[in-house]
Amino acid sequence: MDKAPGKKIKHAIAGLGRIASSLEEDIYREKPCTHAGAIKASGGVIIAGCDINEKKRSAFAKRWGASNLYDNCEEMLKNESVDILHIAAPPEAHFDLIKTACKYKIPVVVSEKPLTDNVETSKEALKITEMAQTKLIVNHERRYSNDYIYTKNVVKQKKYGEVQTIFAKLYFGSGRTPSSMLWDDGTHIIDILRFILDDELEVVNVINLSKKDIKGESLIINLKAGGAYALLEVGGAKNYTVFELEIYFNTGLIRIGNGLFEEYSSEPSKLYENFRSLKQVDKTFIKTDYFINMVKDASKVFRTSAQPVSSGYDGYRAVEIINNILNFNGDSL
Repeated sequence: MDKAPGKKIKHAIAGLGRIASSLEEDIYREKPCTHAGAIKASGGVIIAGCDINEKKRSAFAKRWGASNLYDNCEEMLKNESVDILHIAAPPEAHFDLIKTACKYKIPVVVSEKPLTDNVETSKEALKITEMAQTKLIVNHERRYSNDYIYTKNVVKQKKYGEVQTIFAKLYFGSGRTPSSMLWDDGTHIIDILRFILDDELEVVNVINLSKKDIKGESLIINLKAGGAYALLEVGGAKNYTVFELEIYFNTGLIRIGNGLFEEYSSEPSKLYENFRSLKQVDKTFIKTDYFINMVKDASKVFRTSAQPVSSGYDGYRAVEIINNILNFNGDSL
């Protein structure tokens, strides 16, 4: 294990499907948008990969020129000298893969979200990685995205005063339950609220708006962080995808989400005398660099004593908060 700055970092990937590789074929997504794509773009080397699916192994080999491919992680880590292991398998496999990484003393593990599929194993993952001295990163990718980093700094520097209220929306089609959305992209929206506000989230209230006469359920979730409140709607009979935050300050507003960034400041109104209105600020992001920034962070964590931008603890807290939402007042939603 050579951590010298001039040496290429050796990466391996467990799980060779969409987020590992094939999403690079999506013509609309900002590139790189996968673990393999970001490893290559950052100058790293993919020395091995594993997947139980032979077709995925074959497609991965063809796409990335990888030759050391396995059907299980144990064999891969036994035979390969890995600096950073990327876990891109389904959530129910994460904990066992983290245990295997710890067994072979892998220096850095990057896990896809959620950290695991329940609170107990997420908490245990923190313990075993600490004992193995394995640094754990959870790919809450928006922490690495230039537009969200900018927004966090706006909050920290109080450019528009204090955050007053946040309205958040998470819709992923009319056929999915709020629970499935929370365990999928809901981990991102919970985590990015913690990141932007730099504070812990408290679940204040959860309202179940499910109706028998519509296809789709909906949750309204009231969250609190410091002096700011966030109202999050998840689900509903909406046949489209929305991931969006509206952050209201004393004297400004930021709307941020998938393919969206708008910044507004309070100015004397041109609509009403002696009133103030919001005027859009000229601020855009051509690229967010979300995936390559994550791999750069993992590389920095490997080479130095730096702590990750998105830690295992951050992953655990997202899982814990989702669990609290889904079991609010003892009800299993």
